[in-house]
Amino acid sequence: GNAPLTLYITGRTTLFVDNDTWAYRMESGADKAIVIINRSDAPKTVSNLPGGAWKDELSGATVNGTSVSVPERGAMILVP
Repeated sequence: GNAPLTLYITGRTTLFVDNDTWAYRMESGADKAIVIINRSDAPKTVSNLPGGAWKDELSGATVNGTSVSVPERGAMILVP
């Protein structure tokens, strides 16, 4: 819908982590989001994401599949 995504966070589930990137999932009822952070000076590939189509709320791009390339010093907030 067009309503803002509101998550009451009781915890995070880490999906992927290394020295420069962190991807985690937040859920509250039917609301879901995946947050991905890349602190590297180079683009990084993050894997172990749930499949399906997700929209990046920051860029408007659609992400499909179980991995994504995150821009250098960038972030993504993915919603179904």
